[in-house]
Amino acid sequence: MLVGVLVGVSVGVFVGVLVGVSVGVFVGVLVGVSVGVLVGVSVGVLVGVSVGVFVGVLVGVSVGVFVGVFVGVSVGVLVGVLVGVSVGVSVGVFVGVLVGVFVGVSVGVLVGVSVGVLVGVLVGVSVGVLVGVSVGVLVGVLVGVSVGVFVGVLVGVLVGVLVGVLVGVSVGVSVGVFVGVLVGV
Repeated sequence: MLVGVLVGVSVGVFVGVLVGVSVGVFVGVLVGVSVGVLVGVSVGVLVGVSVGVFVGVLVGVSVGVFVGVFVGVSVGVLVGVLVGVSVGVSVGVFVGVLVGVFVGVSVGVLVGVSVGVLVGVLVGVSVGVLVGVSVGVLVGVLVGVSVGVFVGVLVGVLVGVLVGVLVGVSVGVSVGVFVGVLVGV
């Protein structure tokens, strides 16, 4: 009986150990794999999400800032050039027109006045000389003729009277003497 108990205990212990070890290993592996997978997945997801979000934020911010700055600078330069050119052309045309009109009017007035004065002086002198000579000649002729006729008549009358008196006296005396002599004889 003792042998049976020993054999039974030995076999039971052996079988128990085998079954216990087998079941323990199986359950341990199953539980370890399950827990490991769950923990690994959880930790992996958590770490992956954290790293992904961090890297995504960094990359997104960097790319966004770069693209934003590039696009902003490009659009700003383009708009600035367009607005600058438009305003520059408008202001340039306006100032150019004002300066051109001012300079044109000033030069035109200056040249016009100069040419007008010169032409006016030339025409005035020419017309004045022509009219002056014409009127002078006409007045000179009229005055000369009038004075000449008056002086001629006056001198002619005076000289005629004087000569007539002298000649008359001389002839009268001569004839009177001659006649007197003849009568006296």
